[in-house]
Amino acid sequence: MRTKKLLAAFLLGVGLCFVPVLGYGEILGWMDVTKESLMDSYLFEAKSSYMMCNPTSCLNVSFYYDPDELYGKHLKQAKLLDWRCDTKDKIVIVVTDNRGVFSGKFETTLKEEFKRQLEITYPFIRVVATNIREDIVASFLSEEGGLLGYFDGGYYFLLEK
Repeated sequence: MRTKKLLAAFLLGVGLCFVPVLGYGEILGWMDVTKESLMDSYLFEAKSSYMMCNPTSCLNVSFYYDPDELYGKHLKQAKLLDWRCDTKDKIVIVVTDNRGVFSGKFETTLKEEFKRQLEITYPFIRVVATNIREDIVASFLSEEGGLLGYFDGGYYFLLEK
């Protein structure tokens, strides 16, 4: 009888070791955030790959997918993208000059520099943006953050100073 009580107490003690503390299993508030889409994940990977492949010459490049044109409206309000650009269901590339690459250049050389920068960044997103003319809108910003030009529909546009 004594061994039965001792065995029951031992099993009860071991069983209570596996009971979670109150509140241990509840989901915390910070975990209720919306998951990012596969496209956002891929664009983040493309940005990281761009920086790793061009460590000494990379500019500040950001890739965004704009399914409902909210990001495009934000850029247009901040005057970081021309109001004529349609960003719905396109990848928006924002290239900010953090190395002085765009400063002090004239129209033809500035257009060539825009084209070169877009040609450098495009291979990193080629899988999701199969047609550069239809899938991409790019904005080129100066060191101060002002809009210098943009790419839309396969054409490069410069803004007058």
